[in-house]
Amino acid sequence: MGGNGLSQNEIDALLGTVDDDILSSGSGNEMNLSFENVNQNINIGKDKKDIEDINQFINNALLSGIGVIGDLTETNANVFGAKSLFKDSDQVVTSVKGKAVTVGMRTRGILNGELLLIFEEKGILALADKMLGQEGNTLTDIVVNTLGESFSKFFKEIFNWIKKSYNQTVDGDIPKINIYDNPIDIEFSSKQAVEVSFSIRLDNKDINCILAVPATMAKEILNLALKGGKEESSFQNKEKSSSQEKNKQIDARPVQFSRLDESNNKLPLGNIEILLDVSMQVTVELGRTKMRIREILGLGEGSIIELQKLAGEPVDILVNQKLIAKGEVVVIDEYFGVRITEIINTTEMLGLMSPQEEGM
Repeated sequence: MGGNGLSQNEIDALLGTVDDDILSSGSGNEMNLSFENVNQNINIGKDKKDIEDINQFINNALLSGIGVIGDLTETNANVFGAKSLFKDSDQVVTSVKGKAVTVGMRTRGILNGELLLIFEEKGILALADKMLGQEGNTLTDIVVNTLGESFSKFFKEIFNWIKKSYNQTVDGDIPKINIYDNPIDIEFSSKQAVEVSFSIRLDNKDINCILAVPATMAKEILNLALKGGKEESSFQNKEKSSSQEKNKQIDARPVQFSRLDESNNKLPLGNIEILLDVSMQVTVELGRTKMRIREILGLGEGSIIELQKLAGEPVDILVNQKLIAKGEVVVIDEYFGVRITEIINTTEMLGLMSPQEEGM
């Protein structure tokens, strides 16, 4: 880059039109100039730390939601290898081979725009196989609906993490799944995006995925990440408070404890009489079971659900979803009833039926 004039590559870089081939063949200075220019275009900043902060935020967000995928696939699910890059949107799909499947989620709140998960067909089908408990699935309506419901829960868990960590709200529409024979036909909501490539590991199987984040949302993520979460602020406040306390003179004195009587271990009834007329929901539970999504979708009239309870085994009696007794089913005239055969003690029962449990 000698001389006072600008080379054609430098002019192209300043105009933001340098493609990946030019960048890969340019010198180190040209790459830095191009990177800075891309950042200027999306108004994020010149410092490469910006992309690191965004990558850390997105990695934590993916980790917060991956547990949902683990539950739905009954596997030990994890996310690893997240790597973020600023790109023109049409360059995001260059690594996708064959038919592609996208899961789009339009968000609003502290983050606005359309998040787009991009899978190769073989990857999304491997995920569907785990969710449905069978191999050899194709992209039928049942598979697509199952994936839509699953990723709706996935994104919802991420939004809950943002609410908990940053006290900010994000809402999203129902995920929309599209299938493309050619990845170049995928439509993006912005000309530039942050491409986050990562892998979903289900036990020993890895599924590659790309998350495309619009440039405007990347700016919002950066602003949110720089503000720091509530947990971080709380930790910093504790450190500051601890430092201030060290500078104070402490007057230490022995502590006199009162004698602990046996009666202190008992739950005092107090004014329990005022609660005796409060209505509570009593439920008799015959049994429970766990079913895969495929099995639930296959239910119809005449289907039989096998419960995880043996014939003749006592049924559970619950008050406000808390187990208080067991019993056997009887018939009184034309109605069912339950004869109690086992019950917890009164002290424990009062603890379960506290006003807080009632929502009072």
